[in-house]
Amino acid sequence: MIGFFDTSVHVALLRGEITVDHVLERAPVGPIRLSPVVASELLRGARGRAVAAVERMIKALVPLEPPGWGARWLEAGRLLSRVFADHQNVGLARLQNDVLIALTARHTGALLVTLDRHFTALSRVVPFGLVVLPVPACRQRSASPHSPPAGRLHVSVGPEPAVRQMRRAPAQDPPGLLRVCLQRRARGREPR
Repeated sequence: MIGFFDTSVHVALLRGEITVDHVLERAPVGPIRLSPVVASELLRGARGRAVAAVERMIKALVPLEPPGWGARWLEAGRLLSRVFADHQNVGLARLQNDVLIALTARHTGALLVTLDRHFTALSRVVPFGLVVLPVPACRQRSASPHSPPAGRLHVSVGPEPAVRQMRRAPAQDPPGLLRVCLQRRARGREPR
């Protein structure tokens, strides 16, 4: 099955918090693609040397776009208020991107791999293939008065947390991701 990673997974790979092997053990996907929405989020958050690593990854991965891309934007606009009733108080741009990512998975039949649990709320309204990975230990916050209660959905206001964290990312290629994609392409399993 074709798979693609949400921004949260790419950022964790770029920062060395997880490995491609770790991801593929939990979400065994075939060819790995890249959503243009995710590419845009990565470019928006990259700074310094991380920009070059993101650009290399974008060039190496085949884009994944649903048929009728324009219609998907309209569908996302219609779904936002149904999926997130309180979307006026939440980062609307982030939610719109996530709905577009979910619609990409739905209309292409690809499996979305993410670290963001809020995609499960989306999957109840927009059925799509989804694997939510456990959050790496280095990202887990200690309990504080400002932390959301365990088991509750938490959506941050403002820029996507994964994108904010990427600004501190080391300037390296996601460990193993480009190698895996290039090896699959060389063996004829991954068409360009």
